Amino acid sequence: MQPGAERSGTLEEVEKRRIIEALNSTGWRVSGKNGAAEVLGINPKTLGSRMQRLGIQRNKPR
Repeated sequence: MQPGAERSGTLEEVEKRRIIEALNSTGWRVSGKNGAAEVLGINPKTLGSRMQRLGIQRNKPR
């Protein structure tokens, strides 16, 4: 794998990966203090819209 290859891909793929990384680092907290929206520096409603557009959903435990 080339250096930086994990960061390559389409803009949509990179955006999806970054959002998932932020969600994982915050325990899937979308909004509020230390939520993914704050980490990413965007409005929580914007993050919710992007998650919906990109098909990002938390897997519910069985």
